[in-house]
Amino acid sequence: MVARMAKTTIDIADALLDEAKQVARERGTTLRELVEGGLRLELVRTGAEPYELPDTTVDGNGLTPEFVGRPFREVLEASYGDRL
Repeated sequence: MVARMAKTTIDIADALLDEAKQVARERGTTLRELVEGGLRLELVRTGAEPYELPDTTVDGNGLTPEFVGRPFREVLEASYGDRL
């Protein structure tokens, strides 16, 4: 099973977006992860049921030989290209 991800567009004030991007960089994470984390915290705070990611593990033998020992960033770039 593959987890679905919806795409949406939201308007965020430029100053807030700049600050969020800076925080994400400092934490070594992505803006998407920062926004998702904030949404989860708000849902918990307001008493909404927490979202649980479905188990999407797959069978396999790990990385293909050309990626063994390579930095994770290279694996991401090869997987997602310019969509990062």
